[in-house]
Amino acid sequence: MSEPGPSDFETMIRSLAAFRGERLERMPSDRALAQVVGVSPSTVGDWLRGERFPQQAGQVLMLVRAIQQQAVRAGLAGHEPALFDEARWRSALQGEADRRAAATRVAVRAAQGRAAVDDIRPGRSLRELSGVAHALELEVHRHIGDSVAGLPAYLVRAHDRQLSDVVGRAAGGESGIAVLVGSSSTGKTRACWESLDLLREQTEEWRLWHPIEPTRPAGVLRDLANVGPRTVIWLNEAQFYLGDTALGEQVAAGLRALLRDPGRAPVLVLATLWPLHWDTLSRTSDPDRHSQARQLLDGHVITVPDSFARDAVDALVDPERRSPMDVDPRVREAAANAQDGQITQYLAGVPVLLDRYRAAQAGPRALVNAAMDARRLGGSAHLSFDWLAEAAHGYFTDAQWEQLPEDWLEQAFAYVSQPCNGIGGILTRIRPRPSRRESGSGTGYRLADAVEQYGRRTRAEELPPAEFWAAAIAHADPADMVELGDAAAGRGLYRDAAQLWKHATAHGDPTAALRLLDHLNMTHPGDLSATGWVVGQVRCDEEHSSLEDITLLVRELHRIGAQRHLLEFIDRAVTEVDIVDGFAWARLLEALLEVGARDQLAALADHAADHFDVSSPSQTAGLLRGLSEIGADPQVARLAERAAAHSPFKGPNDLSNLLKCMGELGLRDQLAALFARDPVSQVSFESVFGMPPLLLALREIGAEEQLTALADRCAEQMPLKNPYDVAKLLECLDTTGAHRQIGELLARDPARVLPIDHPSIGILLSELRRIGADEQVEALLARNPVIGPSPLREMSLHNAQTVVRLLDQFVRFRSKNGLAILLGRVPAAHIHLSDPFGVASLLNRMNAWSLRDQIQVLLDRDPAAHVTLEYPTGVGRLLAELRRAGATEQIRRLLERNPAASVSLSSGLHVFLGQLRELEAHDQIAVLLARDPARHVIHWHLDSLLAELRKVGAHDQATVVVDRLISVGLFDLWVEETDGHERFRYGRETDGAPTPAWSWADLVS
Repeated sequence: MSEPGPSDFETMIRSLAAFRGERLERMPSDRALAQVVGVSPSTVGDWLRGERFPQQAGQVLMLVRAIQQQAVRAGLAGHEPALFDEARWRSALQGEADRRAAATRVAVRAAQGRAAVDDIRPGRSLRELSGVAHALELEVHRHIGDSVAGLPAYLVRAHDRQLSDVVGRAAGGESGIAVLVGSSSTGKTRACWESLDLLREQTEEWRLWHPIEPTRPAGVLRDLANVGPRTVIWLNEAQFYLGDTALGEQVAAGLRALLRDPGRAPVLVLATLWPLHWDTLSRTSDPDRHSQARQLLDGHVITVPDSFARDAVDALVDPERRSPMDVDPRVREAAANAQDGQITQYLAGVPVLLDRYRAAQAGPRALVNAAMDARRLGGSAHLSFDWLAEAAHGYFTDAQWEQLPEDWLEQAFAYVSQPCNGIGGILTRIRPRPSRRESGSGTGYRLADAVEQYGRRTRAEELPPAEFWAAAIAHADPADMVELGDAAAGRGLYRDAAQLWKHATAHGDPTAALRLLDHLNMTHPGDLSATGWVVGQVRCDEEHSSLEDITLLVRELHRIGAQRHLLEFIDRAVTEVDIVDGFAWARLLEALLEVGARDQLAALADHAADHFDVSSPSQTAGLLRGLSEIGADPQVARLAERAAAHSPFKGPNDLSNLLKCMGELGLRDQLAALFARDPVSQVSFESVFGMPPLLLALREIGAEEQLTALADRCAEQMPLKNPYDVAKLLECLDTTGAHRQIGELLARDPARVLPIDHPSIGILLSELRRIGADEQVEALLARNPVIGPSPLREMSLHNAQTVVRLLDQFVRFRSKNGLAILLGRVPAAHIHLSDPFGVASLLNRMNAWSLRDQIQVLLDRDPAAHVTLEYPTGVGRLLAELRRAGATEQIRRLLERNPAASVSLSSGLHVFLGQLRELEAHDQIAVLLARDPARHVIHWHLDSLLAELRKVGAHDQATVVVDRLISVGLFDLWVEETDGHERFRYGRETDGAPTPAWSWADLVS
């Protein structure tokens, strides 16, 4: 080697990489080097490929030493002594730094311009987020043995490969969402963190956005509109975002719109959930509180198993089967000591925490039990000291209470908050920053996730003592009191529920007000003594109440006959409400019409027409329609005049919605005034996907001159970046007869300009063929003769649920080419047959589309002999689809495997039992009932199981279920089953006795 100079760094790093690759067989691996240096594996790879310059000389020298050590072990260090000369490396690094500094000065201004854009977009550069501190900041669990640098070595499992598929499609330009569902400490968040390496390696920079303030859901809504392409939205513990009573559905709707927006693709949503929270968000209820969340998450679940496969554990502990360079000693310790292959739980310290809980004396155990009950019944993650301290009194027996030392409370908190093995204690003290408030205020405690989940399982049917509820009423966060009140009411504690809802109502919560009015009307029909106070507490400003809340309250007041309070409330709402949502405003007007509040309706319509903010044309259109439906024609005209004069026209979708609305309502004068402002010259191509709907809207209202002008703009200025956008524009231009503009657009040669590997290139090919653009078709095929939605022709078809998601996307986007390619590969011949959910889902689509040949291919592979029998919902759905396909032989073979003896007694048992009933599989029903499911099935969907048990005549089992109904929060159903309406009219006490009569006066005394 020659003496290194200022430009020798690239030569040296290439030589080092070549030496490792050719002589050391790529050992140490990128991951092992990353552990040594303290960066991500992708960063190490970037350094060795010369794609990124290390910022710290010390890190490079650590890298060189690690490779030198491997060379020594391989007996090769003497072959290239100069390659490991640290003085030469320092000189080369300094020279390269000087050279780059000079180049940087030239680029400063351009970088500052880019930074101005980045300031608007939420999140941080993903390349800046690579260290352990960043992983912990994103809520990856702390781990045992913090003395060892870095996170524990990561072991790839099946769910990581599924997640990698989603991330890979995002890297290729396709927006997506992955929802990792698994128990506490199973590695969900760590899997998401590891998956980011692929995005860090991309040429174009990705950002990561983790919204947490002012609250998680409010943070999403505040900045969601500013999210741009190549953004990862990090929703760890997604129930905090999607399950929020006030904002969750808005968050879900906003994310759905973002994922469907080609103009902002690609974006990637990474979410994690416990199975309990997944069940809550995915379940249909009445009223349907999570419809948007359910549609957002549906079809995107990746299940994270509780444990590692036996073979993987054996490989980690067997020195003959592992590489000492690549296996972390902490992982080896976990593999050797974890029970049932639960390695990630061991690394997160779960066994230590649970052992401390089980060994705890009465005082600490009472505190933890109170915290477990608080979390499972609706308390936020921030539990106040006073709530836990006062609630704990109810968890002692008389003998335990007498034996407690005077300072038992201090000793108990010291015990449960003591850190162990490098991780936090059972309860961790939290002191919120002034600017960050998730819930609660002041100093409180957070229950460790693993202990919380253990409590949800072991205490699922325990009824907390009266002291717990009294402490909750006195000290719980008002934001939690609606859900806590629901839990109390579900267990028959009507008076406690009313107190909790009353306190929440006093803080302006409209949902609590609704609950309280309904509850008091049920227990005290016709008594309106509380109504005036309740209505007076509700705040109608946007911070506390949405228009939806106000509308529901209007309907409830009408239902219970509180007409005077209803009119007073509406009068106040007119002056307090913030008019921002035109569609919700329209629903409120409709409700006022239904309840007969005509004077208030007229005043509200006038207020809306004269004061509604017309800065959103779409919202204005929603309100115009609402006013029209109640016959408020003068107000329609006034609002339309204001919109025509003042609404902005940047977004094409917004403009098309307003134009269509005005056209449908016959507002010709207002349309003329609007067109006088030449709106089509103002719409922006930042949202190109909105141009086709705008063209169609102009045609519908007969605005030929504006239509031609917009078609000209599209043909001349349409960005040639996304094949899908170009395809939809061509289709729309053809529909509207803009053939000249089609020619002008094709003259820009999109077939040679657009990215050939984009997932939507096949859609463009189909459209070019349809309009007869043969030259463009040939140009595309010349670049890639086997065009298909990438990477359709090469992707694995083993995962049935991934295949189904792709099929559904192609149907949604009307991609006949994509469907043809995917179905042409006959996925039924390739999917793994072990997953009953996946097999059932694919069979469902094939049944719906009458794909008899594909169905036969699947049936010939004998899925009945291969599916796992653990999951009752999956087996039940598969039986249903086999029945729908007429596959009687497969049904027979599946039932011969005796699934009733194998399915877990879990939440989906009613689905399985229902299918057995439909098939008249009496022997299987008998086998299942012999396992005594009524006593053992977990509490989810217990009401559905009760209905199925009655249908199959299992009355003894049904009686057992009825006895469990109160403990799982189904008191109303228990009352119906036991005919206890009159006896328990006022609810029950925690000891089971009927509650004595109480009234509103008792609650306020």
